[in-house]
Amino acid sequence: MIMSWRDGTPETPPPSSSWRLQTRGEGSTDVSSFIDEVKKSACPPGDDISKLIPFEVVNDVGGGRGGGEGRGGSSTKSSSTTMTKTTTTTTSRSFYVYSPPRLCAAGGYGRDGDGGRDRMRIILAMHGYTGRPRQEIAKWHDVAASLNAIVIAPMGTPTAGIGLGWNAIHCCGDPMRDEVDDLDFVINGAVGIFLDSLHSGGTKNGNGGGAMYSKGAVIATGFSNGGFLSSLLGLLSAESDHSRPSWLVGIVPTGGYQYDVRLYGGHPGPRPLPMMSHHGGQDSVVNPDGCCAYEDGSKSTCVFDIGIKQKTCTSVKRAFEMWADINGCSNTVLDDEVINVRHLKNDDVAQQLIFNCWKGVGCVEPTNFCLWNEEGHSWGDQFPGTPMTEKWMEDVFRRAESRTSNVVHSKNGRMIFSSAFAFLVIILLCTTVNASTLRKLSCFVGKGRKRKWSEGSYKTTEGDQLQGEGGG
Repeated sequence: MIMSWRDGTPETPPPSSSWRLQTRGEGSTDVSSFIDEVKKSACPPGDDISKLIPFEVVNDVGGGRGGGEGRGGSSTKSSSTTMTKTTTTTTSRSFYVYSPPRLCAAGGYGRDGDGGRDRMRIILAMHGYTGRPRQEIAKWHDVAASLNAIVIAPMGTPTAGIGLGWNAIHCCGDPMRDEVDDLDFVINGAVGIFLDSLHSGGTKNGNGGGAMYSKGAVIATGFSNGGFLSSLLGLLSAESDHSRPSWLVGIVPTGGYQYDVRLYGGHPGPRPLPMMSHHGGQDSVVNPDGCCAYEDGSKSTCVFDIGIKQKTCTSVKRAFEMWADINGCSNTVLDDEVINVRHLKNDDVAQQLIFNCWKGVGCVEPTNFCLWNEEGHSWGDQFPGTPMTEKWMEDVFRRAESRTSNVVHSKNGRMIFSSAFAFLVIILLCTTVNASTLRKLSCFVGKGRKRKWSEGSYKTTEGDQLQGEGGG
């Protein structure tokens, strides 16, 4: 039985889904046709993002939670059979892809246009409540060009009379009320479909071995409601309805984060992951001290009923410290390496710091947080932290691209050998030790593997969980 990441109670697992791409061509599904589709949709004339064409995907869901109006997206169709008591719901959703001119000019998404990297760099950008995908593309447009990355910007589902949103547990609107399975859409229906389509005979989540990139390296970001969702994506564990995808290499939530402290712990709990968060110190929508329900449970301390499921408030600084625990940091300190520009406040003589940034020390993965002292909740179109975030993303992408398959880290940061490398060591030892020593060595290796499992270790190379932890 799966424990719900909403309230910790046992629940039925979500129904299996089957996302497929709706092409505008003649229905061909080979990789070359998809490349033509990408060039047509993601490379707008004159680099004008207003001319981007969305990709449409369709999902057939069989029974249970996840179907129905509002749960799956823009349109649904249902059919049922009384004898078997099953219901199949067909849902359509959409996402945008933006490719910088350099990648477009390279003739598609082969390796000759990106310096020979195996992993395609992807910024997964999720809009805020009432926002739109093109806003996120405009925000990360220059960063994508600088990093030679593409941007995938999914579209949320509507709340009548308000706008688009996501179900990210604590926010927002009809998608939250109706428990839309937005994690399934983002993981499998947007990024998963895109990566699968770039591989000949590829498998789910970009693990196939086609002629294009061997896999994707994705940093998920989002503002407000999208920040809640990107934070949730990073906190997925083996106990969640959905497991964290292997292509996720980092998250940058802005103006939104997860409140439930149980998501940050548990066993095995979330694996270490590069994390950089930003929040406005004067945010009156998503309070930096946290959003939660009043004692009588009638309404939230924040607008849009944000955090109404929470009995206690969790501050954004506390969330950062819990991420530091996940990433094995020894402690957190003010980050003096970040250039902190000062400005005059209200024409006073005293100078005010624009932001305060903290970092984790001795961490397995980069762990950073910046509180923008005078900023509110206005990063839907522009974000002042893109320059520092670009440098952070570059580092995270390079880390993902440089890792080998021979190193495994335990959750507390200690390094151990992967099974393949250990096997080679044993073969070499076989030439120098006798049979009695080998029997002892066999016992030692067996104990070591058991210990590795108990510590919840993970591969830093691809982010894959060990067999049995529900990876993928």
